[in-house]
Amino acid sequence: MKNKICISLMLLVMIWMVTACVPSVETITKQPGNYLYGKNEKIEIVDIENNQVIAILTINDCRILKNSAFKISEYKNTDSNGSVIYEDVNYGQLIQVDYDFENQPGYSKEISAHNFSVKSSSGEHAKINPEIKNISFDEANSFLVALKERSDRLEISFAYDIYQFRDTAKISLNVADIVLDGSNSHIADTSTVLSAYKTNSSIASNKDAISSIDDTKASSLYSSDNQQVSVTHEYVIVVIILLTVALIAVSSALIVKTRTKP
Repeated sequence: MKNKICISLMLLVMIWMVTACVPSVETITKQPGNYLYGKNEKIEIVDIENNQVIAILTINDCRILKNSAFKISEYKNTDSNGSVIYEDVNYGQLIQVDYDFENQPGYSKEISAHNFSVKSSSGEHAKINPEIKNISFDEANSFLVALKERSDRLEISFAYDIYQFRDTAKISLNVADIVLDGSNSHIADTSTVLSAYKTNSSIASNKDAISSIDDTKASSLYSSDNQQVSVTHEYVIVVIILLTVALIAVSSALIVKTRTKP
């Protein structure tokens, strides 16, 4: 009886893991899959099931906050005592991207920096929303982009649902057209900014730091068929497969053991 209960629980866990990573909706735009949107261009997000526009996204402003060397303290590893070790990593460009997101009647989707991934013109994956002292911004409608090397173009990928199997839209921004925001000149060239990997307790203790947003979601960008899968989603799928195999093996062993009992 106990073995049957264990098997049932394992199957329920397996089903939950699979369904937890299934996107609530798959979306596209009214433009072809390889279409690149620009600044101030309205992106009509379409639900592929009913072909209805469910939201409109607009990248309406970009500002270069830093165009010279600065550092980000990033997580490296944990020592034998459980203490987190950080290392300073050099970055060369910091940009703020502002956007508007408008739900259509009957929809109440909320998005954040988690729904975006950014690459430079050289292919470097940007760090999104590192904590930075003395800089505040509207996290509800903006996100920060930190690049190790200065770029002349930002390639932004947007996913309406972070578990989608493809990106909803792609946006290309010409950095050369973005004006340096002099209001943030107080950021010293050698200033150290806090990493987005720091724990919530560390963040709370620093009143000057802005809230952290995980940037682990990084998806491949600019595919002609718009079928790129996010790195995070790929890792989740691999983990689910491994756990599923393990659960099946354990369940099979329990079934065999139950049947072979005298």
